[in-house]
Amino acid sequence: NKKEERSRRKFIQEKPAGTIEFRAGMEDTLCSIALKFNSTPNQLVQLNKLYSQSIVPGQ
Repeated sequence: NKKEERSRRKFIQEKPAGTIEFRAGMEDTLCSIALKFNSTPNQLVQLNKLYSQSIVPGQ
């Protein structure tokens, strides 16, 4: 679907400069991910436009 492809490209292009993609694993929490990347859970919530500090594997 062309509309979905455009949306996907737009999403990828909007990634903030200096960020990397990371997929959460089964044992990951927002706190553990923040520690890996010298960040804070609140910063991750803001950068990823999350609604809460809950995450799921693959997110």
